[in-house]
Amino acid sequence: MIRFLLLINVILISACNAIKDPEPVVPAGYTFKPTAPPSDVSSALKAADAVVQGTISKITADWLYDDPCGVFSNLLHKCDGTRAYRVVVKTATGNAEFLIFVPHSDYQPLNVGLAATFLLTKLWVIEYQRCRAGAPYTSGSACASLGTLSYVLTSTANVWPLDAIREK
Repeated sequence: MIRFLLLINVILISACNAIKDPEPVVPAGYTFKPTAPPSDVSSALKAADAVVQGTISKITADWLYDDPCGVFSNLLHKCDGTRAYRVVVKTATGNAEFLIFVPHSDYQPLNVGLAATFLLTKLWVIEYQRCRAGAPYTSGSACASLGTLSYVLTSTANVWPLDAIREK
């Protein structure tokens, strides 16, 4: 009986650790460096819904948009959800905010103090926290209505050096 209780205890501790889903740590000594812009800068700028130039002043986790994984997904290391972060950039005219989404298995690559040009895309982002809270009472399609249009940095390739373009 004692062995059985110890086994149950080990299983519960393992499950609880999986639920925590700890934040992956940035490798020691890693500093994100903006990528060089593509050769056709004007096309990339036209494709962007917004361009922000400035210095990151704050990065915070935004659990409202997190796409969490369940207990079994975490235990099996099959989590394909994302973590959401709100990034605040200090610009010449004030502050700009946008979201980034990072896979659960990856670390968030941006850092406070990074001065760069950010090319953003306007996307419909779902508020998974509210969706999951109301899941027993709503259909799956109702989750799509629980969202907002937000500016999102979709790739680190859309982070260019600050002097990559000049404001006119």
